[in-house]
Parts: sequence; structure tokens; C-alpha cells
Amino acid sequence: MEAKFQANITSVFLIGVIGLIFILNALKPWIDYWTPLHYQFVTLFQFSLLVFFITFFNVNFYKKIGLLAFLLLFYVLLRFFTQTIIDLFSENFLGIISSFYYVFRTFLLVYLFQIYLTFERNDNVFHSSKNLLISYFLLTFIYSLMQHPLFFDNALIREQGGNLMSGNYWGFFRTNGGIGGTVIDYANFLLGVSWVLFFTTFESRKVKFFLLFVLVASSILCFSRALFLAWFLILCIHVISFKNIPRIILSFTILLVPPAVLLMLNFDSLVNFYYSGFGDSDIYRLQSWIMLFDNFSILEYMTGRELGGNTGLFLGETYKISGDGYITGTIYDAGLFMLFLLIGFIVKTVFSIQCSIKIKLSIIGSLLIMMIVNSGFEKLFIVMTYVISIAIIYGNYRLLQQKNL
Repeated sequence: MEAKFQANITSVFLIGVIGLIFILNALKPWIDYWTPLHYQFVTLFQFSLLVFFITFFNVNFYKKIGLLAFLLLFYVLLRFFTQTIIDLFSENFLGIISSFYYVFRTFLLVYLFQIYLTFERNDNVFHSSKNLLISYFLLTFIYSLMQHPLFFDNALIREQGGNLMSGNYWGFFRTNGGIGGTVIDYANFLLGVSWVLFFTTFESRKVKFFLLFVLVASSILCFSRALFLAWFLILCIHVISFKNIPRIILSFTILLVPPAVLLMLNFDSLVNFYYSGFGDSDIYRLQSWIMLFDNFSILEYMTGRELGGNTGLFLGETYKISGDGYITGTIYDAGLFMLFLLIGFIVKTVFSIQCSIKIKLSIIGSLLIMMIVNSGFEKLFIVMTYVISIAIIYGNYRLLQQKNL
């Protein structure tokens, strides 16, 4: 009885803290504009509160932790202590903050998964989390319209609260939904929302159709190729099966005929079309990845060169070497050991959900695409969003399973 009461109290506080984080994120542009508080202080308050909460209500954390999670946290703490000693001797105090942020993010990921994915959580937690996520998602669409010059052209939502806009070489303006980050971060947020819309049930088909329409519209305004590629992978995973492989091969053959004809007719035009829209961006991305691993030794590939050096928190005049690719950034920061432990932990967690193998592969595959191509996973808000989205899917299929018993 006491354990159930404790679980209910934890659930109420969990939803309260998550709800407060979404509200503060929605208010960031206005807080930044109307008060002397910097938006980074708001972020610090949001996630310090969240980590304090999940630590306070997770007193038996180390008794319940799995082997992979233990190794992940042990390794990142070991790297943090060794990096801190190096930074202290070199008087690199900002480096200590950056590496601590890396540790903070890793603990947030593990703690959130543990406190969410448990049978102690009641169904209302997952239902409320879904409502909060969807409500905030709809607000980001409104903010995107407010940011865009063709709609409301609101400079405040574009420039305040850490919002960073960008465009491509075709002059296509890209919005970030006012989430307090870049369009890259917004693309990661939209992928988490996509999982919820694609893989969970809704009481009304009309509501789900409307939300999918808003998702497509938001994605067009954001215009992230990585997000579109992630969707394409999800589509392939759900279409492909041994029974319809011949039909798929035929369909792809038919679809490839027009591009093949165009390729034969005017190869130079197609190449110029690609480079006019994306070429310089992709070349810069590849060059930045090469710069990351300049003069890397075998040991550095295994353990990393500088914890938080490329995916940590950057203050003052410090900048990251490569702004793209969380995977490459992780190898630079903590090495292949950290990368394997992190991916292994995420894969193990996703496979613990009682849903179809196609959904599990879709989540893991699309997340890996985003982590390879861009750096959105660096942000605490994005990590939280991904965990909540996976937890919502976990809760949805747990409820369906209970109904079928």
C-alpha cells in the first residue's frame, strides 16, 4: 500500500516537472525579452529541477540499475575525473563546465528512462505525458508560423530565447518552432513527435490525421533532410517483408526509371542542382568531421580526446570544432567505448518495450540517422523529448496488452 502511494506521488511530481519544463520552454522568448534573465539560466533551472526530482525519488537507483547503464555511467564518470584533473592543471575552468554538462546529459538519459519505464508508473503518467508533448508540439507549429517571413514575420520569436534561424542556398527560410535552439534541434524534436504519432493509438482518427498534417507542415517549415531521411527509413522498415520483396523491387525499379533517364540526358545539370541546394553544406560537414580526428591516436579513438570538447556546453568565446554529427562528436569527446555503451544502452531500452520489432527498428534506425547527421542529441531538452516519446509508446502498448488480457 505504501509503495503504491509512493509511486502515485512520484507520478504526480513527474508530470508536474515535465509540464513546467514545457511551459518554461514555451515562455523562453518572452522571458528573454521582458526580463534580465538569460535563456540559458532558464534551461539550467529546468533541468536542474528535473535531475533533482528524479534523483530524490530514485533513492534505490543503484540497486535497480542494469549492467549496461552501470558501465555507461561508470565510464563517463571515470572520463570526467581524468578530464577534470587535466583541466585543473591547465586552468581550463570552462572545460570543466563543458565536461560536467556531458556527464549531466548522460545521467539525465539513464535516470529518465529508469523512472519512466517501470510498472510502478500508472497509465495516467503516459497519457498526461502524451498530452503535454502534443500540446507543446502544436505550439511550436504556431511559433513556426510566427517566425516565418511569409506568415506573421515576428522578430521576437525569431531572435529571443536562443532561437536560431537558418536557410538553404535556394533561399528557403527554415523555422525552429521557438524551442530555444537551431532548426537541427527542432528536427530532432519532430522525430520524437513522429514516433508518437506513427506508433501510438488515438481515440479519434480525425485528431490523428490533423496532427499528422501539422507534423508534415512543421517539417516542411523546418526543412531538415535528416528528418526526411529518417521518415523514409521508417517507411521502408514498415513496407518491407519477405512476402512483398518482389513487388518492392518492381516499384523501386519503376521509380528509378525517370531519374535514370534524366541522369543520362543531363548529368551536369543534376550535379549543379544538388550543389546549389546542399553541396557546400555537405562538404563543410565532411570537412568538419575530418578536422575532428586530426592526428588522432588509436588510444584517442578508443577513449576520446577531450570530454565535452565537441558535445559539451560552450560559454564565452569557446566554440565546437564540428557543429554536425553527435556520433562523431561523441567519439571525439569520449571515444568508441562511450559510443558503444551509449548505443547499446538505448538499443537495450527500446527492445524492452512490448511492441512490434518494426517499431523498435524504426525508433533505433531513425534515431541513429539523426545522431550521425546532426548534433541535436547534445541538447538536454531533446534528450528529454526522446525519452518521453519512447515512454509514451511503452505506456501505449502496455495499456493495449492489459486490455487484451
